[in-house]
Amino acid sequence: MNKELGIAIFGGWILGVIFTAFKIPLPVPPFQGLVAAGAVLLGQVTYTFIKQKFNF
Repeated sequence: MNKELGIAIFGGWILGVIFTAFKIPLPVPPFQGLVAAGAVLLGQVTYTFIKQKFNF
């Protein structure tokens, strides 16, 4: 999973550099959307942890 996360971060960084170099607006959601996406991922991790811990 760490390799996939690293590739995703690096890919996003490369796109950020390219978009900024060509003065194109970044295609990212507002801050609230990013927070919501993070909350969804946190919920997924929490569910998986509880499921493994209590063998549901």
